[in-house]
Amino acid sequence: MSEFTTPVTATAVSVPSTSSRLSLGEADLYKEQLPPLGRKLRVALITCCRPQTIVQKFPIISWFPRYQWSYLLQDFIAGFTVGLTTIPQAIAYGVVAGLEPQYGLYSAFMGCFTYIIFGSCKDVTIATTAIMALMVQPYASISPDYAILLCFLAGCTILLLGLCNLGVLVRFISIPVITGEYKL
Repeated sequence: MSEFTTPVTATAVSVPSTSSRLSLGEADLYKEQLPPLGRKLRVALITCCRPQTIVQKFPIISWFPRYQWSYLLQDFIAGFTVGLTTIPQAIAYGVVAGLEPQYGLYSAFMGCFTYIIFGSCKDVTIATTAIMALMVQPYASISPDYAILLCFLAGCTILLLGLCNLGVLVRFISIPVITGEYKL
């Protein structure tokens, strides 16, 4: 044997396993925690008919009793002004959708009427848009009944999302999709 070589002997080195190296709290950190759906459903069913929940879902219940009738003239002028700008826009969007102009008027004003009851923000504009009109156009060219059905189903979906507090899902939609910008 050469003087520079030393015999190699195998020694057993014990390496602690992953579970023993991590404390109990750290081990639970890497486990998937499933949401407690049963408990959440029970809480939702219990709280769905409380007065606070009903007032939250229908904001008109809270603001109408406190409405100052001295603001009625200003509100009428503001509503009239918005209506004057909405009427030609709604007629144009009805024509863009391939429908008769009165369908555009119906779609513009029905959203505003329902927003009186369900709306919670005084500074939002509810009306039809050019993108919605263009998306309805292929179905409206078949029959106006399809456009009515599409609007009804979209309204039911939005109402269901609102009643289930799922408006937070809008945060997952990208800004270009919300604003309607599409670049190739």
